[in-house]
Amino acid sequence: MLDRLRQLQTLQQELADSEQSRLELEQRSQENHRIAQSEIDTLRRAMVDQSNKQQQILHEQQSENDTLRRAMVNQSNELHEQQQTLHEQQQTLHEQECTINSLLAEINALKYTFHIFLLFFAFVAPPVAVGIRAKSRRMTKAETASALIRCTFLCFVLWFPAVMFAISFIGVRREEKKK
Repeated sequence: MLDRLRQLQTLQQELADSEQSRLELEQRSQENHRIAQSEIDTLRRAMVDQSNKQQQILHEQQSENDTLRRAMVNQSNELHEQQQTLHEQQQTLHEQECTINSLLAEINALKYTFHIFLLFFAFVAPPVAVGIRAKSRRMTKAETASALIRCTFLCFVLWFPAVMFAISFIGVRREEKKK
């Protein structure tokens, strides 16, 4: 019986030791659980902070993209307006060129008319004037012929260079227009 009592005491001691070990293990387990929970909470907070930062960065980037998009739309609108203005200016310039070309054509027509008038005046008017003078002074035929010869000579000497210049000027202008 004493053996049994010793066995019982040994068993009780082992039971107490095992209970003590179990309590220590449970305490360590609770401590580890608390540490793990603390680390999980820390990681969760870090993830939430990281998520908030990423959302804030994303929001800022979207805001910048919206600003850039608005700026691009504004620039596109300004460019379109400038193109319209340029097109209108080109149309106005084309109309002005047409007006200038028609005015130049009229001026050239007037120049040609003036040159023809000068030619007529240079070669026809002096002999007519000599004829009128001959009638009014009652000149003889020889005097009239002499005056006509002098008049014709003076017409060629004085007006021939001017006529040649006018003809060459007209030719140069025509060549410029062809180019």
